[in-house]
Amino acid sequence: MIPCFVINLAHAVERRAHMEEQLQAQGIQAEFIDAVNGRQMSEAERQSHLNSEKMREIGWKLSPAEIGCALSHLKVYELMVERQLPYAIILEDDIELTIDFAALFQDDAFKQIEQGIPANESHVVQLNYVRRAYRYGFTDIVGTRYMRVRSYSATWSTAAYIITLSAAKKLLEERYPIWAPADDWNYSASKLGWFTMHAISPNPVWESKQSTDSAIGDERSDNPHPKRKGLWGLIQRLFIEGVVKTMFVEPLPRQENNTIIDANSITSNARKTHKRLI
Repeated sequence: MIPCFVINLAHAVERRAHMEEQLQAQGIQAEFIDAVNGRQMSEAERQSHLNSEKMREIGWKLSPAEIGCALSHLKVYELMVERQLPYAIILEDDIELTIDFAALFQDDAFKQIEQGIPANESHVVQLNYVRRAYRYGFTDIVGTRYMRVRSYSATWSTAAYIITLSAAKKLLEERYPIWAPADDWNYSASKLGWFTMHAISPNPVWESKQSTDSAIGDERSDNPHPKRKGLWGLIQRLFIEGVVKTMFVEPLPRQENNTIIDANSITSNARKTHKRLI
């Protein structure tokens, strides 16, 4: 099985115990990474990790919690590069795992995932819920009830994902000093083209009740990427809503507590009418 890392603040012992229980029940050995608590850092220390010029350029104002969260994920990327790990599963400590989570990482199943996300290319695969995916570029994962899909838009979350070594290197090179939250996947993938975003559907991970009181990063800075304004912005939004989302995008099912609670799914029509690309 590929390496699994869990980011956890040292004092959050109950969360660690809950994650250990879930992982051990599925035979998954994980390495726990001490999260960086941005709230406990001095202002000078926080500033020493920031790319202030880049932040002013795009408009980010990062909270202490977001700074700590970003540094915590960068710690894992550093470990990947140091150990030359082709892939890693990165989890935060406020999630729930579906009862068949481990099946995705058995040899045959993960080989099929791996075909679409070579380690020498930059890819991120979200394991928590993503609302939409492209109708092309998806494949059934052998021996499971899951599919790998090309996500249309990423969710603002670093709760659970698979990352390739190439993507980890890119994020280390470009995201430190820090200038954006760790979970700003859309900007990095769509606008900057650093990596390709995928998702596993239905989502094998969902946020627990504890996520509403995140120990790592519950403070959210203002979104610096407002909708395009003016006539051209209106035309683009109408094109996305009327053409892209209608013709090229499908909604994904949502899973919580091991139950599909939103049945609208790419599995209904796309399997019949669109080519799978592996």
